[in-house]
Amino acid sequence: MGELENKIAELQKRIEFIEERLEALDILEERVDYIEQSLKEILQDVELLRIELQNIKQNRA
Repeated sequence: MGELENKIAELQKRIEFIEERLEALDILEERVDYIEQSLKEILQDVELLRIELQNIKQNRA
């Protein structure tokens, strides 16, 4: 192989590596979105429980 072919092969390897990393980042982004949504749901549940506890305390007073 000539010098040009070697450079092309190296660039192709780098491109493949970058594409793999981008795919991994996409997967991580999906996981982060899922975790974020789960945390929002948990916070909503906590807020509802806080309100319910406050109502119970008020009813006892």
